[in-house]
Amino acid sequence: MYCMGMSKVIHFIRKYKLYFIAGAVAVILIIGIVLYVRLYRQYAQAQKALQNPTEAAKQRTMAIVDKVGKLILLPAEEPTVANVTDAEKLRGQPFFVNASNGDLALLYQQSKKAVLYRPSTNQIIEVSSISIGPSATESASAATRSAGPETFLLLNGTTVAGLTKKMEEKLKTVNPDFTVTDRSNAKKATYEKSLLIDIKGTKPDVAKDIAQKLNLELSDLPSTEATTGGSYDFLIIVGSDFK
Repeated sequence: MYCMGMSKVIHFIRKYKLYFIAGAVAVILIIGIVLYVRLYRQYAQAQKALQNPTEAAKQRTMAIVDKVGKLILLPAEEPTVANVTDAEKLRGQPFFVNASNGDLALLYQQSKKAVLYRPSTNQIIEVSSISIGPSATESASAATRSAGPETFLLLNGTTVAGLTKKMEEKLKTVNPDFTVTDRSNAKKATYEKSLLIDIKGTKPDVAKDIAQKLNLELSDLPSTEATTGGSYDFLIIVGSDFK
């Protein structure tokens, strides 16, 4: 009886094996299509962010506002969001007495209100009325920076392929929000030292921090690269010293 039952099963499988194969192929195709669509959407979003870093920064600001808005009623206007990068320099200001590096300051210019938010614990640390003028702006800039992601152009200054991709990966370890707008080759391929150029000259503290962490040499824009175009905060030329 057992043998007869097994033979029927085998016969059934042989008879309908094409259907089984077709079904398996269909399932694989469906899974593949779903994964492709998901990856394509992620790729499209990443490309959109690269092409329009200003829009990406705005979206990140709105995401921060959304989180803080669930903890406290916020003004209707869009704030300026700044990261606290050196809390010790701000200790003399009452608003920043309990601040820590990594906190976010939401500054509402029209409403004259400031909110200090700590993402790591999802807490409101301080709320205060403020008077935003030139002196206040200069004071805050000493220890804060725009929360929008800094943008980079990476150029390979050697004949070794793939170095800009590795540099991009290292940049993300410093700050995952850093945005690389493009990767290309430098005008010459004989750079021995990797260089960091603050193109806009508005973020010297950030440039210094990146240079120290990635062992880059702060430099002016080399004359050979003077025609480099594009909208970005920093240019990194990867030299032969890059490991």
